[in-house]
Amino acid sequence: MLSSDIKKQKPDWSIWDDGWVHCSTYDRKLIEFYRCPPGETPGETPQQMSDRVDRVIAKVREIHIKVSQALTRISEDLADALLHI
Repeated sequence: MLSSDIKKQKPDWSIWDDGWVHCSTYDRKLIEFYRCPPGETPGETPQQMSDRVDRVIAKVREIHIKVSQALTRISEDLADALLHI
């Protein structure tokens, strides 16, 4: 379900205030949205989210190191070339 779908039923809905609506009830003509009780919310646990973010940060650091090393080599080569002109 998209946030736009949820807002059709509950215009003031906010992911930050109301959370995910997976635990909603369906009554043939009406969908009632309510806050999910603690422990019943779907999705990632805080630890899973933290682990996922840590993996992204590790990948970014790896790329940053490679780019920094490449730029250092380019700078050294350019300096060497300029010294021999």
